[in-house]
Amino acid sequence: MQNFMVGLTVLVCLWGWTPAAESFELHHSRVAHAGGGIDGVAYTNSIEALNQNYAQGFRLFEMDFSWTSDNELVCLHDWGFTFEKRFGFKTKKIPDRSTFEYLVDHFGDYHACTLDELAEWMEEHPDSILITDVHVERKVALQMIRNAIESGEVRVIPQITQPGEFDSIRKLGFEKIIWTLHSFKGSDDEVVEIARKLPLFAVTMPPSRTGAGLPGNLEQVAIPSYVHTVNDEDEASRYMEDLRLTDIYTDFLPPSGSSKNGTE
Repeated sequence: MQNFMVGLTVLVCLWGWTPAAESFELHHSRVAHAGGGIDGVAYTNSIEALNQNYAQGFRLFEMDFSWTSDNELVCLHDWGFTFEKRFGFKTKKIPDRSTFEYLVDHFGDYHACTLDELAEWMEEHPDSILITDVHVERKVALQMIRNAIESGEVRVIPQITQPGEFDSIRKLGFEKIIWTLHSFKGSDDEVVEIARKLPLFAVTMPPSRTGAGLPGNLEQVAIPSYVHTVNDEDEASRYMEDLRLTDIYTDFLPPSGSSKNGTE
């Protein structure tokens, strides 16, 4: 134990690293929503968006997942409006994975990921962190995602929509979990009371939840908070400085601590 503490002290002195510092850096990092925007286009969940936003300095990437008809996961928000916007036509039925891959290769401008392709990208970018957005069969999907991505228990942060999901998702091995409030009907006081009892990475919320003091109340009990989705710098400053949110999900703003022309 003494040798371990000496080694830890050396690390702190040489590199300035502490677990608290690592946690602070993660919590105060903007999240690239749906992989981040590219060419003024949001919700592509594409390799191109990941590459561009990683190069700009993002390390937290929220990605959407949908099921194909043969029970594979692909990076797409939904098979309705988003599918039509991405591929230029409506689908009468959910395609299987191979059909989805054909459509990606022959329609649209960006390469939407399969889970396998995302896992490969993350292996090539070992400091990237994935935040999941899964709407159907979430527990099954998260098990697949955790198994597909190297060190998935550390590098994947699931989003849950109801606090009752926390225990079952935590049992899958994930170290960090975000509670998103977009479908939670309870009061702000309930949110704070519940969040205090759960070892959450953060609480994220839509703009409608920010105005009555919820972010500040979460801050008082040391729970980080995010708002989604914000694409105006003045609005982002208001959320973070006036309303006390920790950071934001964004399509088009640069990452925290960067200039508009690139990272500092």
